[in-house]
Amino acid sequence: MRITVKGITFSYNSAPILDNVNFSLESGQILSILGPNGSGKTTLLKVLASILSPKNGAVFLDGKNLAEISLSGKAKIIGYVPQRSEGFNTSVFEAVLSGRKPHVHFRIKKEDIQITERVINVMGLSHLKSKSIMRISGGEFQKVIIARALAQNPKVLLLDEPLTYLDIKNQFEMASLISKATKELHLITVFVLHDINLALRYSDVFLFLKEGRIEAFGGKEIISSEIIMKVFGIDVEIKEMMGSPYVLIKNG
Repeated sequence: MRITVKGITFSYNSAPILDNVNFSLESGQILSILGPNGSGKTTLLKVLASILSPKNGAVFLDGKNLAEISLSGKAKIIGYVPQRSEGFNTSVFEAVLSGRKPHVHFRIKKEDIQITERVINVMGLSHLKSKSIMRISGGEFQKVIIARALAQNPKVLLLDEPLTYLDIKNQFEMASLISKATKELHLITVFVLHDINLALRYSDVFLFLKEGRIEAFGGKEIISSEIIMKVFGIDVEIKEMMGSPYVLIKNG
């Protein structure tokens, strides 16, 4: 699978949000979209999910325009997890099983149950599977929503700030699980993240957005104090830890 984004522009009520965005990704890659609030990160993710239609440009999946793929076809390819998801009165198992909906034609099959059980186990939710969604914590609920997206068996996984409601232990655990799934299932995963160091630990590719424009795109080689100052306006020092760059904010 390959995603190619060509010349995407987007506006809300004539106010420009994305301006000529271009990049491409391959299966097995994890992209972190980084930038200040209001830079267009969530809007870009929604364009990739086909929730929003660009004013100009297009998103291509293996050379096919995303706009020309049917809704049912998109549902089998793209798993999308928004910043906030509404609660619903069902069990954890049923919530994750609902991710199989794009693949169910007449009735739920044994394969759907097996995939649901496997995802629940991988996400560490087995002890909660009979519990009501309304009676679990915010962090546990976030895990359920991501598990539901993985149960779709998508080729593209789009996650908007997926670690927000998790404590630090669960942030690392969740990011590690998503990274493992991306590599083993040959997914393309796109995160919107605010924590640059978490992004550096778990991502292969980085896209820095500012005012809807790409300021930098590439691997860890693009990470520099200059680009972080340009995008975020903060003075940082780049250290190396275990072979990977690590961002430290300078005093003052």
